[in-house]
Amino acid sequence: MSLSFTRALLQTREAALEWAAQHHGPALEAGARHFVHGLPHVDPYLARMALDFALLCPPAPDQDSLLERYVASRPALPGASRRILAALEQARLRVMRIERTEPGRWIEARDLLTDQVTRYAERSTSDLLTVDTCLLGLTMRAAEGEVFEGVLQGVPPEVEGAVVQAVRDALAAQGVADPANASPRQTRAAGWPAWAALALAS
Repeated sequence: MSLSFTRALLQTREAALEWAAQHHGPALEAGARHFVHGLPHVDPYLARMALDFALLCPPAPDQDSLLERYVASRPALPGASRRILAALEQARLRVMRIERTEPGRWIEARDLLTDQVTRYAERSTSDLLTVDTCLLGLTMRAAEGEVFEGVLQGVPPEVEGAVVQAVRDALAAQGVADPANASPRQTRAAGWPAWAALALAS
């Protein structure tokens, strides 16, 4: 994604996280702990990812995410911030397998729930990830197209099926029989059971 978009995304998300820590600290901390539960090592990068997960993913389908609460509390946000927040509110949880990469430019990945193949504009991660790697993460739309939102974790082969099934089950519990018909919010509400299934690999 572009440097300007990345900068705006980080600034906007940082403001939302600061607000969440001030007004909903226990919920933010609980969500972050859930993200890293069972993982053998939590470095600063993963700890930050955990906070982003807790901000974006509602802990239950009938509860607002901390991001949604932040947006509701800021009706007079400036246009640029509101556009970033609107993009974040449309972020989708995906279980995806990388099919092609162009290092320094893009990644093509197949969504294992919908069978849809999407090209993601990605400069840095495309140098690190390899074909057939499976990922659980959030994606969103930017000016240059689809991008990785930032919450992104590798899925070992031994739990890939369990993670996919956890998302399917969580969507089914919300009345969504076909994952292709799920709303972005419904997919994010499936994040909690999906990351619980991922933790089984540790």
